[in-house]
Amino acid sequence: MIRSTQPTTPGSREGGDAHHHDCAATASHPTAERIDFLHTLTLGGIEQAIYVHGNNPRSPVLLFLHGGPGLPHMPFAHVNAELAHAFVVVHWDQRGAGKSYSPALTAAHLSIEQLVSDAHELILWLCQRFRKFQVVLVGHSWGSALGTIVAARYPQLVAAYVGIGQITNRRAAEKVRFRLALTLARQLHNHAATDALARLGPPPYRSAHDSNPLERWACRLSGDCHCPIANARFFRLALSSPIYSWLDLIRIPLGVRFSERCFWDEIVRKDDLFRQMPRLDIPTCFLVGRRDSVGSHFLALRYFDRLEAPRGKTFITFEHSGHWPHLDESHLFRTVLTGSVRAGCVADAIPMIGGRSARSDDESPSFSKAA
Repeated sequence: MIRSTQPTTPGSREGGDAHHHDCAATASHPTAERIDFLHTLTLGGIEQAIYVHGNNPRSPVLLFLHGGPGLPHMPFAHVNAELAHAFVVVHWDQRGAGKSYSPALTAAHLSIEQLVSDAHELILWLCQRFRKFQVVLVGHSWGSALGTIVAARYPQLVAAYVGIGQITNRRAAEKVRFRLALTLARQLHNHAATDALARLGPPPYRSAHDSNPLERWACRLSGDCHCPIANARFFRLALSSPIYSWLDLIRIPLGVRFSERCFWDEIVRKDDLFRQMPRLDIPTCFLVGRRDSVGSHFLALRYFDRLEAPRGKTFITFEHSGHWPHLDESHLFRTVLTGSVRAGCVADAIPMIGGRSARSDDESPSFSKAA
């Protein structure tokens, strides 16, 4: 399913030449200027790791914001390594996550505002390093909430925003997940699940630890069992990473526990994009799995329908995915990013899925169609 609206004021972006400079097609074949490096830089007074790779430094810069909080995507970067043909791809281990984890960090170092500030500082560094005016911002799960905030606050620095497994409201998503899990448990006559969920009770919960039983049962019952730490498939992916060492892998669960302990309550209390971010003044694209039991396909679509996006917006459902469509259907993910996002930064191009256009000339700008 694709749902899209086109820009209400095409070509009206301030600083249009800068936008064109970053988003127009450039040579994507490998050159002697190929980029591939790990780097540690200081953001907000804390050393943090980034991995940068691309075949052409003139390509648009794509900054990936991982989820969790505290769950890095860098160890899975090789799954979509082909994006380097179209972008300079940047994976950032946020403070307290993966390569950026340190036992010296405390709760005082972690907050939503601090991570927004870190992201802003990193974008400025990337623009200076690669002589760009803007970056393409891609956020997954918690990173999609962070990315929405950053995109809304600094639209002049963001050429396009792509939300994967878009998070909209944590409290509402937990309630949807609980109802889904309980309904599935009863339909499947799974008495163990029904009893466990009855003992747990509906949300809200006091901590991430208290919510873990719901996540486990929801994943098991819905088939969206995509937790990289627990799932053998994702663990194997991390083990095959060319840039993550055994020590880095050990840091992953440490960073997740640290971030959840320090950060979970603030995220649950404050994450409400319906109220906080009703408008995005940049081209926007949501990529959401049909079976997403974490962010909730239903809530993401509701937020998309309410979102004001004068530069254009697109919603694409990944029919065979849960919360990780960029790994579950990686080829389709790369097709979207290297096609419509890169060529037109979403607003100026019609998405092509499975060889079919998302809109024909006689269709209205807002639609829903199976692909």
